[in-house]
Amino acid sequence: MEAYKRANPSQLWEYFTQFGKVVRVRVSRSLKTGNHKGWAYVGFEDKDVAEIAAETMNGYLMFEKRMSCHLMDPAKVPKCMKSGPRYLAPPHMKGRAKKEALKRHQTKTNEQEKKSKVRECLKAFSRGSSFIESLWMQLFSLIFVCHARAVRLTGEVADCIKLFITSSHRIAHILSSFE
Repeated sequence: MEAYKRANPSQLWEYFTQFGKVVRVRVSRSLKTGNHKGWAYVGFEDKDVAEIAAETMNGYLMFEKRMSCHLMDPAKVPKCMKSGPRYLAPPHMKGRAKKEALKRHQTKTNEQEKKSKVRECLKAFSRGSSFIESLWMQLFSLIFVCHARAVRLTGEVADCIKLFITSSHRIAHILSSFE
């Protein structure tokens, strides 16, 4: 039997015990957000009780939504209903899936944009691209900004930027704040 939205398993368990003995309740939830998907399964010990509950609750308003309840064929019962009675708690809201989703949709800060520009410059320079000269100008403006910031904040330029130039005058490495 399917029950509808906005109910946790313990509420559904308590409500459907008025019809007879409830064996198990499963609320389907999204792994990403922890919100319910909009349906639940309620298992009864007796088939007659399940039929009465389905007839009574079909079209019933619960949590401001109209419920659609019907009896399921034994062949269509999902695996989650065949195990012993247990409650499914919603996932923790600070879980891994939510953190990954937030990280995907965050905008870049100014420092991240600067770092990505420097990486782009270094990649282009190592490839020997034709637009190196324009990227060099961007790179040196970023180095100047970083140099000014280091002098203003710490007074030590070496902590902010370290440039190593190879014999072919290519930048091999930029450390600290650009890595």
